[in-house]
Amino acid sequence: MAHLFFLCLFCLSTSFSVIYLSFLSFLLLTFFVMEHIYMLVPLLFLFLFFFIDGKDNDCT
Repeated sequence: MAHLFFLCLFCLSTSFSVIYLSFLSFLLLTFFVMEHIYMLVPLLFLFLFFFIDGKDNDCT
């Protein structure tokens, strides 16, 4: 566990920290989506419905 902590500190201290953090967050997001896909699908449909409905209201 300590080795992982020092590895994270080393990655954060390098110039590639932004790329490393974005890659790590992408992996975490992917795992979260795969675990909770049944919860995210209705939210996605609701978001698309409200987004399209809002755009239609703006056009009129």
